[in-house]
Amino acid sequence: MATERKVVHTRHVLAVKDLRVEDAYFREKLGFDHDFSAPGWEFLSFGIFKVMLGECSDEMTAEETGNHSWFAHALVENVDEVLKIALTRSPVPLEEQVEEHLAFGPQIAEDPNVQQDSVMH
Repeated sequence: MATERKVVHTRHVLAVKDLRVEDAYFREKLGFDHDFSAPGWEFLSFGIFKVMLGECSDEMTAEETGNHSWFAHALVENVDEVLKIALTRSPVPLEEQVEEHLAFGPQIAEDPNVQQDSVMH
């Protein structure tokens, strides 16, 4: 009999230019919860979606990697409500965010300072 293959949980690893700034962005703007910290790292969660932010100040930005910046696809219940909350927390005017959202599909969280985009669908 084959052993059941079961992933207990995953954590997406993101290299960031400024850990303090990105931690604040993920928590204050996107609504992530703080799990714990380690030297050079912040561990955050949005429900069961987990990320590790690691400071890599000398690496290229996600924007510079082009298509290789996409690292995750998540299906989110109540996505319209999640989108509304994220949009109200952003310094970018709502009209610009909605226009960008419609142009690129259901992506709601892209931070050019993160080495890999955090994408939520």
